[in-house]
Amino acid sequence: MLRRLYLMLIVVVSLAVGVTGFIAYSLINRYNDSTARRYLEAMSNTAAISIGEGDAIDTVVHHTVSIFSYDQTPFRMTIVERDGTVLYDNEADPAEMDNHLFRQEIAQAFKTRQPSQSVRMSDTIGEEMLYMAVYEPVNDLVVRTAMPYNLHRASVHSLLNSTVAIILLLVLILLSFGLLYTHFLLQPLYRMRKTAEAIQRGDLSVRMTDLPGKSSEMTVLARSLNEMTEKLQMSIEELADRNASLDAILDALADPVIAVADRCTVNFFNANAQAVFGRQIKDRNAACPLVLLTHSTATETLAEKAIETGEIITEEMVLDTVAGEREFQVIASPVKRVGTHGAILTFHDISHVRQAQKMRSDFVANVTHELKTPLTSIRGFIETLRNGAIENKEVSARFLDIIDIEAERLHRLINDILMLSEIEMNQSDWESETFDLNALIDDVVVLLEDQAAERQVSFVLDNDPAELRVKANRYKLKQLLINLVDNAIKYNREGGQIFIDAARRPDGLVELRVRDTGPGIDREHQDRIFERFYRIDRSRSRELGGTGLGLSIVKHIAMLYRGQATVESEPGEGSTFRITLDV
Repeated sequence: MLRRLYLMLIVVVSLAVGVTGFIAYSLINRYNDSTARRYLEAMSNTAAISIGEGDAIDTVVHHTVSIFSYDQTPFRMTIVERDGTVLYDNEADPAEMDNHLFRQEIAQAFKTRQPSQSVRMSDTIGEEMLYMAVYEPVNDLVVRTAMPYNLHRASVHSLLNSTVAIILLLVLILLSFGLLYTHFLLQPLYRMRKTAEAIQRGDLSVRMTDLPGKSSEMTVLARSLNEMTEKLQMSIEELADRNASLDAILDALADPVIAVADRCTVNFFNANAQAVFGRQIKDRNAACPLVLLTHSTATETLAEKAIETGEIITEEMVLDTVAGEREFQVIASPVKRVGTHGAILTFHDISHVRQAQKMRSDFVANVTHELKTPLTSIRGFIETLRNGAIENKEVSARFLDIIDIEAERLHRLINDILMLSEIEMNQSDWESETFDLNALIDDVVVLLEDQAAERQVSFVLDNDPAELRVKANRYKLKQLLINLVDNAIKYNREGGQIFIDAARRPDGLVELRVRDTGPGIDREHQDRIFERFYRIDRSRSRELGGTGLGLSIVKHIAMLYRGQATVESEPGEGSTFRITLDV
């Protein structure tokens, strides 16, 4: 607006001064032409009168030219007879001049016997001239005077240059004054615009200050703007506080929460929803389809149903998340707002509940099965002995050995179950002590050396001779080592080797590795071998006396010390079990 106003002011001033200057120049130019023609006419009349009185032509010409000359203006005077012959010319030789009968001004003067004028190029001197011809009746002659047209116009051009300079100066003065005055008048409006632009950018702290007169329109408008801005700032701050509190409450919830409009357009979701569903949207209040966030049309159907019925609806569904497929109990609560409807979806992850139920069921089934097998065997042999086999010392001795083996197997199974239960119940180990892990490895190797010798398996210890001091429960780490080494012995090839080493990493964790030269583990089994009772070859595992809980105990002991258990293996190339411990 201010720019248009300034431009309008410049155009109006320039146009007004320009029109005034043009009119003045036209008037002055017209006056100058009239004056020059009257001057030449007076000069011609003076010469004609003298010639009519009988004075000599050359004397009259020289005398008249000398009288009327000014500023060294080169006036030309020519005397022409009725037949067009030039009698005299003060600028050229009459004998060499053409017949002038058909010159416009001369022919007109002879014809009308009135003064005649013209502006044309002179054939004699080759310059544009202003001519004035006057008839002299006594001698029937024409007295013509002339002056260079450019010289006649020179004063006008000089005047034009002066006028233009003055006009430009006036325009500059007027514009400067006008712009300053306009700027002074519009300064409050300009500041008001700046204030409005700052408010538009979100800066609600700006205010209009140093206002002009108390009752001026600008002051009233500025005060209204200040009051409006202050109320708007208070409302926005109050709304921001409420939104921040609501965001904090929703972000503190462990469950993902998503708010949708009536067309299943997401208009809010908490941080947990973003983390669970893996949608990296910068503005969590930005609108997007619900299916884009949850990757499931079932959630949209549930939300639409809740909005349509106006009732809280709960369903269980499996959804894709960052961690893979998870089972959720989804609660859709309708929300009624002015002019629109929506719903709030709460996703309660029940995967761990379902997994715990399945694990509990599987555990009970596996324990029942593992306990039932040796008990059935023991009861069968006892029944055989009762039916008379006890009388046969050789048979009874063999049966008692089998019963002892099965009883030992039951004992180991019960011990492993109790240990696993204890580790799961105790999330931290309070019976810690500081000891040398390398020495503990040596003890375990000595303990299992006879078992390894039976299968012709040898140990290769790659430990640093220096002590590796750790702070943990010696019994639990010993059990971890026994389970790993026992597995390496059982599932190794005859004449194989077991490599054991332990070291502290740069990040402070202790890494324990047990590598065997056995047949290896297929990739399909590597993710599950740490599960309870999971066996790659069940018949061979039972034959070797395994309970199916050894590696599960290893994993849970590692987790107890904020570590993990992993396996690296290729079929035919052995297996490497890697355990990290924060001890």
